[in-house]
Amino acid sequence: MDALITTLPRADTLCPLITSPVHLHSTMLGRQTPDPRANLFSKRRQVSEAMVNAEDRREQQLRRVDAALLRVAESSVRGRELALDDLKWQTRVELSHASLPVLSRLNEQPMRLTELAAALRVSGPAVSRQVQLLQEKGLVERMHDESDGRATIVRLSPKGVEAVTKAANTRRALLRQVLADWTDEYIEQASPVLERLAGELAKWDHR
Repeated sequence: MDALITTLPRADTLCPLITSPVHLHSTMLGRQTPDPRANLFSKRRQVSEAMVNAEDRREQQLRRVDAALLRVAESSVRGRELALDDLKWQTRVELSHASLPVLSRLNEQPMRLTELAAALRVSGPAVSRQVQLLQEKGLVERMHDESDGRATIVRLSPKGVEAVTKAANTRRALLRQVLADWTDEYIEQASPVLERLAGELAKWDHR
């Protein structure tokens, strides 16, 4: 009997695929070993879908920004008209739209004509004409540049400072009414975003 048992072939030689009870159990249940490549493909698909969704969200946000900027631009046109009318009323002189950016820049600091032209992105002769007109109306004045006797510094005259300050106060009063429902925290969050956006748009204009 023992001799007969020893001559029988082993189970694993009859069916090489069945090498362990676990394998036997899984084979009997009809289950297969998971393919690791399937998980890799699934992860790649998830990443790809996430990237598409992120691009869609960004595109939607860009559309919102674009629409908001258009509304701001439309309001700015009306705002410039109001600012110009207010400045005319403050100075009692006739001013053009080209005068506003010149007075605004000079309100920040005195500048050479070349610096003012560069800041406004206009030609030297064009800014020189505007400065001459504003000087004749008593809103700006010229002085010699102490660091360079050949250069001229342009600055607001006392009358120009008073007019620009009053006009700015009027604009801020209107802005306080427009943003009356905004919290201080929301205004603090919006300010740097608008400043950065204005800076990026300015850099784009310089290209």
